[in-house]
This record gives sequence, structure tokens and C-alpha cells, in this order.
Amino acid sequence: MGRGTGRGSGRGGELETPVMIGGCCCVVVTILTVALVGCSFSTLEWTQAGVGYNTFDRSIDSTRVYLGGRYFLGLARSFYVFPTTYQTIEFSRNADADSAALVAQTPDGAVTFDVSLQYQLDLTKLVEVYRAFELNYHDRFVRIAQAALQNAAVSVSDVSLFYTSRVQIQNDLLLPAVRAALGEQHALVQDLQLRRVTLPSKTEQEVVAKLVRKQEEVTAIKRQQQATIASRTDVLVADVRKDIELYQSNRTAEARILLETATAEAVALTLDQQSVSFNSLRNGVGLSGADVVRLRFLDEISLASSQTTLLIGFDDETIAKVAA
Repeated sequence: MGRGTGRGSGRGGELETPVMIGGCCCVVVTILTVALVGCSFSTLEWTQAGVGYNTFDRSIDSTRVYLGGRYFLGLARSFYVFPTTYQTIEFSRNADADSAALVAQTPDGAVTFDVSLQYQLDLTKLVEVYRAFELNYHDRFVRIAQAALQNAAVSVSDVSLFYTSRVQIQNDLLLPAVRAALGEQHALVQDLQLRRVTLPSKTEQEVVAKLVRKQEEVTAIKRQQQATIASRTDVLVADVRKDIELYQSNRTAEARILLETATAEAVALTLDQQSVSFNSLRNGVGLSGADVVRLRFLDEISLASSQTTLLIGFDDETIAKVAA
């Protein structure tokens, strides 16, 4: 009985061992499969672009540039990641600047100036960017921009233009120069800012003096223009006043003419009415012309005021003496 039990137990153990090993192998294969499938996916953020490469031999996939998203690349495949957003290059005295402030040697002395610029990688040329610089493109761009900006600044004939025409130097000189230099490396420069400018001490004093003289000249011109305008204004005011006086004089003369004309017309109308009345009286009563005259004389006497002196029947000499 004991021997039979021992043999039976031994046979069962031999059968269970392969089953356990097979189960473990299945689990391991499953885990490995899931892990390998997971490792075959790579993700890019929406602000990133990528160039695919083989992690074993570092060879790149030059047929395609990947934008933000999740991709199944396969085993031993990943991305070289590049930003799609604008990147800033700063030349200044700030501690976090990419490089120190730029210095340009001119005939008037050294000009020190701070510059910032923003660029974006040409996403269609990321393979070329990687082949030229790998992932060290930003540092190389800094050096390229530095040389381009310094060379452009040296061409300024008068350093005072950095003060008096800084916008033109920024937009018409420095920006085109750095755009051309970085554009050859597949970097698109969006904007540039010319910031702090330091001129040689002597030159700066001369520039300030020149600006003061220029301002004094402008002030003198403005004052002269103001005096000219004031003089012209006085002339215009005088002309307007003359026109007004002439207009008023013409209106007064016209009014006087109208008044005298109306008075004459009234007198004429009165005389006409009197003539008609006397004719009617003479014809109706049968008076002679002399009688009508005497009647008109008596009528005038009756209308005279109490202050009137009547001299009737005197000769002209006597009347003159009385009137005197």
C-alpha cells in the first residue's frame, strides 16, 4: 500500500511541472508582446515636430516629418524632437541671454547694442536641419546671427544713426541681414528688436550736442513759422475788417439812397395830390390861377407854428436884415 501510494504521487508531479512552465511562458510572452507593442508607439506634443530614427544605428527616416500626435513606429524606433513654436535668440547683458551684447567696431569707435530676435524652424526642412546641426541647431543659429548682425552694424557710416534712426536700422538693416543668414539654414526669422545702444563716450556727447542743435534749429523754424502765421493772420483780419466796413458803408449808402428816394417819391406824391386837389377846387368853385396861389399861401400860413415869424409885404433887403 505504501509503495503504490508513493508511485502515484510521483507520476502526478511530473505531469503538473510542464503545465506550470507552459503557463508561465504564455504569461511572459503576453507581457513581452504588450511591452513591445507599447514601445512601438511614440508621441509628439502639439507644439512639436519630429524626425523618425532607428535607436540602434541612429539612422533617420528622411522620407517624412511628423507633426503632433501618436504614431506606431515599430520596435527600436523613436523621434528626434523639434519645436514648432517661435524661439528667441537674445544678445544682451542679461544673465539668461543666449550671448553677450553685440559689439561692432566702427570708425567712430565700438558700438555696443542689445538685440532680440524670434525665429521658427522650417518644418519642411527638419531633415536638412538635423543633418547639418543634429539637435544643436539653436547654438549654431546664435553664432550665425551674431556674425550677421555685427557685420551689418559695421556698415553704418554714422553711429549717431543708432539714436536718430534706430527704427530704420532695425527694420531696414539688421532684420534683413539676419533673415538672409538664418534663412540659408532653414530658420524663418519673424521679428527683431534693437534695444539698448551704447555709443563711445565721446561720440555719445557729440550725438547729444548734435541732437540739441537740431532741436534748436527745429524750434527756431517753428517760431519763424509761428510769426509768419501770426503776420498772415493779422493781414487776413485787417482785410476782413475792411471788407466788413466796405460792406457796411455800401449798405448805409444804399439805405440812404432808398430813404431819399422814398422821401422824394412821397413829396412827389404829395405834390401830385395837392395839384389834383387844387385843380378840383379851381374847377369846382371857378377860381383863377391867382386865386389858387393865394389860397395855397393862406394854407401854408395856417400850418405855421407859433414860433414862426411872418414877414409879409416887406422888400428883400428888409427881410434879410430881420433874418440876420
